[in-house]
Amino acid sequence: MAVDAEDFRDSVDVLVIDEAGQMSLANVLAAAHAAPNLILLGGPQQLGQPSAGAHAPSAGVSALERLLAEHASMP
Repeated sequence: MAVDAEDFRDSVDVLVIDEAGQMSLANVLAAAHAAPNLILLGGPQQLGQPSAGAHAPSAGVSALERLLAEHASMP
């Protein structure tokens, strides 16, 4: 049986992503379709996301880093 991404749209009420400081924005956006509410947890000052290969310079920036910009925590 083939699984379509639409099968997972709004499949949960709240999606909690732990260690969001290590998760790329692209992965967060892909997973975010599963819920209308999204909670990102983690420390943006911790280790960066593990990655390998050649990526654009901003590809290593996590979802939390993009949201927080220059802030160390949520303003």
